[in-house]
Order: sequence, then C-alpha cells, then structure tokens
Amino acid sequence: MNIRWCRASLLGFILIGALFGAACTRPGAVVETGAQDDTADSLRSDDLSVSSSAFLSGGQIPVDYAFGRVPDGQNRSLPLSWVSEDPQIQSFVVLLTDEHEIAQDFVHWLVVDIPSDVRSLVEGASGTVALPAGSRELTNDYGLAGYGGPWPPAGSGRHEYRLTVYGLNTATVVLTGQVSRADLFENIASHIVATGSTTGYFEL
Repeated sequence: MNIRWCRASLLGFILIGALFGAACTRPGAVVETGAQDDTADSLRSDDLSVSSSAFLSGGQIPVDYAFGRVPDGQNRSLPLSWVSEDPQIQSFVVLLTDEHEIAQDFVHWLVVDIPSDVRSLVEGASGTVALPAGSRELTNDYGLAGYGGPWPPAGSGRHEYRLTVYGLNTATVVLTGQVSRADLFENIASHIVATGSTTGYFEL
C-alpha cells in the first residue's frame, strides 16, 4: 500500500472528525468547571418538600412581604417550612433569590447554620429571637443583614422569587458578610445532600 496515500487518508479522517465535532458544539459554548448552582438544584430538586403558608407555589407573594420601599410593603420575612428525614443532614441553608433575567440572582435572604432538627422559619423571624438558635443571617444584596423583600423595577414584568432549602452534611459554613449566590455554592456544593424549593411571583 502506498505510504503517501495512507498518510493523506489519515489526515482526511482527522479533518473530518474535527469538522464534525465543531458542528456539534454550540457557538460560544464553554466547558464548565467546578460546582454550579443550577447543577446542584437539578440533581437534588425533589429531595426536600418545601412550602410557604404565605402563598401557593407558583402564586403571588402578598405585598406585606415586599421591601419597605414598596407601597404597603412591610418587609416581613416569609414563613417557610420543609420536610426532611435524611440522617446525613447536619444543618440547613435557606436562600431567597430573584430569578428574573435582569436580577442576576439577586440575593434577598440567606440564612445559614440552621440546626438539623429545625423544619420551619416563622413569619417575621428575620432579625428577631424567633430565628432558630444558632442560625446566622448573612447580608443580602440590598446591603442589609437579614431579609430584604421583593422590590422589582416597575414595569419589568413578573419576577420569580425562589425560596430554596439546602440540607448539608456539615453543621456550619465558613461564610460571613455579603455573599453572592455563586460564592455560596462554591462553599457548600460539596456538602449538599438534599434540596428543595418553592417559588412565588411579584411585580410592580
């Protein structure tokens, strides 16, 4: 067999393979590295049953729970409850984020180190002794410690607010101050053993 022909054929196969691979890749696609929050949510989204007595999942969040600068808003933290029997869980994290595309994962409430025997946060618990002992509220994206209710830009449409509970296999997390959603997941991704969420909507 002609050696030059073999080399030409081999080069042809390599080029065809490269072109085929490029055609199957989305333009602008990137290889993701590290823990991603969406991955954590999708893998464990049904492990915890989460609900709020303030609204039906997928329903409207009452204005009482909106930020204080919203007309009639009282910035009262939302009530939340969850069901879990996972023996691996040593603590819970509660996260409230605005999922609207313009909000960029705006953090409205982040509570960490919730003891493993707790299954609810009562209405208005933020910033009071009603918060479970040992729990810590971090700084939200308003720059305030504790709960910051919905306050979407007027005319921007319905904003989806997701209340998520994460069960962790560690009793505490090494986080303080203002923490973004991305920073939260960088810290807790490897410790998540269960998660669940409920969503409500609000608009101005």
